[in-house]
Amino acid sequence: MAVAFAPHSHHRHLKHHKPPGVHYMVDSTSYCQSGTTASGSQTYWGEVANNFLPLGTLIKLDRPYLGKIYFRVMDRIGYGSQLDIFQWSCQSALDYGRREIGFTTVP
Repeated sequence: MAVAFAPHSHHRHLKHHKPPGVHYMVDSTSYCQSGTTASGSQTYWGEVANNFLPLGTLIKLDRPYLGKIYFRVMDRIGYGSQLDIFQWSCQSALDYGRREIGFTTVP
């Protein structure tokens, strides 16, 4: 089952669900601001920000990004994107830009 979200859709009803094996197509961006995440941990390569999946959810990207395919939701995101990938380099975050990306939740 594939689920696609419009850029301004509301996903509050999904906040407390972590259905494994569900595929999503979302708008994606990247960020480089380090610090403490919504989960209470420090930022690290391999984390993403997302608002409609619970913190701690493991996801698998459809295609590897910089050699990595598994990421963990550890932060929340502001307006304008449904998946934000943490980068150590702000230049890498700028180079990433905005793109549509697919991922699946992992049990």
